[in-house]
Amino acid sequence: LDEQPTTINGYILVLTPRNKLNAVIHSFAVSETAKGKGVGATLIEEACKVVSREPFESIMTHVRVDNPHAIARYKKSGFHIVGAKANYYEDGCDSVKCLRKL
Repeated sequence: LDEQPTTINGYILVLTPRNKLNAVIHSFAVSETAKGKGVGATLIEEACKVVSREPFESIMTHVRVDNPHAIARYKKSGFHIVGAKANYYEDGCDSVKCLRKL
């Protein structure tokens, strides 16, 4: 994603459990200096491309309810809010469950 190979602008960690229908975005971040430059959108799209080569029906993730920027990013990338979980995070914050069909 970057022409400067020593710079890490972001990452995405996707779990692909065996015998499951959904791949899971476990962790995702974009550096402050790379925000707004398309890095997040590119990481999500590339992850979806890789996962779609496997027999998964969808990709899902949980997002903190107090992170509207992340929720908006997932919505722009074709995810839909399909549920919520109370006290999902260690600090007691709730999450929304986002899902994208592949």
